[in-house]
Parts: sequence; C-alpha cells; structure tokens
Amino acid sequence: MLAILVAAGLSTLAVSDLLRHRNATIRAASGILVVLSPLLLSSVFLTALSVSRSLPTAAHAAAHSSGTPRANAAGVVLWLVFDEMDEELAFERRPASVRMPAFDRLRSESIVASDVRQVADRTLRAVPAMTVGRTVLKADPAGRSALMLNFDSSSPAVLWKDVPNVFSEAKRLGRSTAIVGWYHPCCREFGGETACCVSSPHSGGEPPTVWRQYALSLGASALIGAQAVHGLGIALLERSDLLGTLKAQSDVIRSAHAAQVRSLREALLRAVGDPRIDFVYAHLPVPHAPGLGTPSGREPDYLDNLEIADSVLADVRLALEASGRWADAAMLITADHGYRPDLWAAPFASARVTRLLAGTRGGRVPFIVKVPRYSGAVRFDWSLSAIAAHDVVVGMLNGSLKTPDSVLAVLEKLSASGGSRQ
Repeated sequence: MLAILVAAGLSTLAVSDLLRHRNATIRAASGILVVLSPLLLSSVFLTALSVSRSLPTAAHAAAHSSGTPRANAAGVVLWLVFDEMDEELAFERRPASVRMPAFDRLRSESIVASDVRQVADRTLRAVPAMTVGRTVLKADPAGRSALMLNFDSSSPAVLWKDVPNVFSEAKRLGRSTAIVGWYHPCCREFGGETACCVSSPHSGGEPPTVWRQYALSLGASALIGAQAVHGLGIALLERSDLLGTLKAQSDVIRSAHAAQVRSLREALLRAVGDPRIDFVYAHLPVPHAPGLGTPSGREPDYLDNLEIADSVLADVRLALEASGRWADAAMLITADHGYRPDLWAAPFASARVTRLLAGTRGGRVPFIVKVPRYSGAVRFDWSLSAIAAHDVVVGMLNGSLKTPDSVLAVLEKLSASGGSRQ
C-alpha cells in the first residue's frame, strides 16, 4: 500500500514537471517506477493470496446462521445488485455479438425503468443509500465492522446498521433473510438481521482497507498497479516497461476475481434453492473489472463480464423454476453504479467498449421489477434515482407491490419527489 501511495504522489509531481523538463522527467520517473514495480507486484500477489484465504464457503454461511429459518407462505423476494452494470452498454448499445438472453427474457416479462440515475459513482456510498432510501453525502469506515453515514453537512454521522433499512424491515416483517454480499462486510454489519449470511471483501483485502482505497480514489484493486501510475501517462509506462509487466501479472488479479464471482454465485444459488429463505439480497462482482473469460484473440473485457452476469441470472431463474417458486417470486435487479472508464484503464482497456462509449450519457443503471404472476412488458420512462430501490424492495417484502399498477404508482411518486426520502 505504501508503494502505491508513493507512486500516486510521484505521478502528481511528474505531471507538473513534464511541462518544463519533459524528457528528463520521463527518464527519472521511469527509473523510479522500475524500482517500485517489484513492490507494486508484491502488493498484487498479496492481494490475490488474501482473497484466496477469505472466499466464502458453506461452512462460513453456517457459522453466520442466527437460527433455523422458518417456512413462509409468502413468495420469495430477491434483490440482485450487479456491480457496475450500465443501462446503456448492457441494453441500449450492446453489440449483437454479446448475448444476454436471460436478461432480455426477463425484461420482456417485467417493469423496466429506462432512465434510472446511479446514486453515486462508488459502491461505498451507493449501496448504503439504496438500502436506506436516502442520499448519502459521505461514508466513512469505523473499524472493520461498521460504516458511518452522513446524510447532510449539518447532522452528525450515524451507523449504517442503526438507520432503518431493508434488512431491519425484513426482520420486522418476519422474513427469513439471506445476504450474499461483496465489498461491504455485510455479515458483520447485518448478520444479526439474517438467517444466513455470506460476504466476501473486494479483492483489495478485508475492510476497512478496501473502503479507504476507494476513498483515496486509488481505484479497484484489480487495477491497483495501473491506477497508481496512471497520472504519469502511458508514455511513462511504455518507457519503463511497467505496462507490459502489469499485463503479465493481470492474470493473477483476474484469477482472484473469478474465484470470488464463482464462490458468491454458488452462495446465491444455495440461498435461492432453500425454501425456508424468503428474502435474498445479493451484491455480485460482475460486470465489475477486471474482464473475465477466455475470448479468442483478445483480452476479456466489460462485455464479456455482462455475459457472465447473464449466466448468473439464468442460473437463479432455473433454480427458482426447479423449486416451483418462480411464478410467485418478486424481484428487483439494479446496479450500484454504471460503467466507469477510469477503472477500465490500461492494461484492462478494450477498444470495442471504447467505441460504444461515444455519445453515451453515462451514470444510468438497470432497474427491472418482476412482480408475481405477471409476464408482460411494461416500460417506465420517467427520470428516477436508484434510491427508489429501497421503497420497491420494502413494498415487495410487505406485500403492497404485487401488480404492475402498484409498482408504477410508487415509481411515479418517487420520480416526482426526486426519489430520496429525507
């Protein structure tokens, strides 16, 4: 971590100096980066090692069980958050070669809000805001198990878990909740509200370290080396050969991320397949960077991750259909934020994604609502904040949102009010 901070600081100095002594600065900074590169790569390897030791397992889930879940006659409610899924790239500009049949089918059977703004461009604030239904101005870790939230500049910070949220509401209603979480340490925050809980840290390691990486704008750990030296520019990277080194080591990061995707996917399917669980919340690490898979003739990218996300949704549907629970299920699918070009920088950049970005508005996320026993397509085009997720999920949990008309009424009300309950 120290090496990354040093490199980030050097990048700022180097950029300002480039204007006056460009060639000399390139030679000096390149030399420094070569010296630092072993430290950066060591950080990458330690990151991968920490991930492999912290992957959630069935035993981990059992250890977080707060008792035997009860059977519930009400239909299961699912809230799936696909990290960094972008409405434009996934559904409006997606190339025909990128297939997402599970999402396309669900959208043809559901209420689709087409103009939903992300709550924030970072998970740190976006996920808490959606769970409590309020705009989060600031979020700060308070140790390994808590997050402090500020809703405005004049009020003191409060603990996330102490603010009324979808998990506390599910518990109040007698729902048996399963959480499959990523990035935030959900089991330490909300384990007491759930029947079972599995959470895995971001591949940067255990919180609050990873939270502070985001707060310092150093980017996702999957891009840890590239982002640390990004300010120096590609010219410096090419001169020092560090870019090639980072590309060579990117497989380590991809492997760690793929392991987390695989593990959390399995945990989600276990929860969905348990008839005693009637509320499932899952925050999934796709299509978030880095790109996964083994495409022919190129590096995997964001669009490949969209197809992986689609396969997760397909598996969820199959599991619910196999258990006879699909028809009565209520579901919300959304994302914490849209695509972020800065976190898909070299060596993970993709020419085909870059071409799609031209003319995009950015910052819009999917918002797909499945209601029980309904299979028609309904489109909602009013502008809306993703904070609306809170009220939609609570309405599903308490049974007030069972028809398209009831959902549309809530969305219209939230659109008119700006979406945030103060």
